Amino acid sequence: MRNMILEKIKNGLNHHYWPKNTAGRTMISKDFVPVVEYQKIIRDITLEIKEKIQEWEMLNYLYVIDESGKLIGIASIKEIFRQSPEIKISQVMKKKIISVQPELDQEKVAYLALKNNIKAIPVVDKDNHLLGIVSSDRILSILNKEATEDIYHMAGIFRPEFRIGNILEIPVFKSLKSRIPWLLVGLVGGIIAAWIIGFFEAYLKENLILALFIPIIIYMANAVGMQTQTLFIRDLTIQHDILFKKYFLRQLIICFLISIVLSLGFFLIVLFGWASAYLGLVLAISMLVTIIAAVFFLPYSFLFYYINLNPIQPLVAVHLRLLFKIF
Repeated sequence: MRNMILEKIKNGLNHHYWPKNTAGRTMISKDFVPVVEYQKIIRDITLEIKEKIQEWEMLNYLYVIDESGKLIGIASIKEIFRQSPEIKISQVMKKKIISVQPELDQEKVAYLALKNNIKAIPVVDKDNHLLGIVSSDRILSILNKEATEDIYHMAGIFRPEFRIGNILEIPVFKSLKSRIPWLLVGLVGGIIAAWIIGFFEAYLKENLILALFIPIIIYMANAVGMQTQTLFIRDLTIQHDILFKKYFLRQLIICFLISIVLSLGFFLIVLFGWASAYLGLVLAISMLVTIIAAVFFLPYSFLFYYINLNPIQPLVAVHLRLLFKIF
């Protein structure tokens, strides 16, 4: 028992060596998972499992190493008990291994686990020595944490360290401090938008029907903008080395096609509903331009991501509203 306590203390100290929110920080040390050498036979392994089952924190897979501690295979614990007791583990193990290095972001670790339908992911160093594993319960915890953060970011809620999970548990001042910044940005943006509309007051009086369609165009442009920004942040999180020019061009093409479809539909609705081809054309062009403009805010996301400032959606919404007023 004393040795187990000492090992856990050592394991905790080793975790703090790695940066926060990485595989190394969240992994379970190899001392607390089933690890065997490749020359062992199934009988010896099953006996070892029965002896050490209380010491291990995770019992989904058996990790097979060579003499130097390098990870060379993996086997399901369930499959171990189905095999003949005289064969070697090297005959049963799978050699195709999904593993990560300790510096990898924990969100990408969880993504790999879901993509490959595995319950735990081994963590290895650059020479493929087994360091530990990220277990299924920690993967679920990561997914819950990251999904919650993404939801808050899209809502423009600032300072994730203040989020506890229940509004009743958060001090009022901290709740205010976490929510107010981007709302103030939206307020300022709305005032600027109203000021811009003021320049077209006379024109709007003569063409009052145009004002009826302002909310529709703003909503559609804002929705496309939020989709684009959210997908970009997700892709950046999963793949840090995205080629921005290539990604930007792809999103530009997609947004252009979306704008064509929506603008054409908008034109036909106005044409048959209000019997005005001119009005339909003006509104369709406005929607076309504002939707395409949404993709040009990707550099904001790219910049904010690398300065650890993720809640960009309110800022995008404000800019899209301003763009619509200008066009």
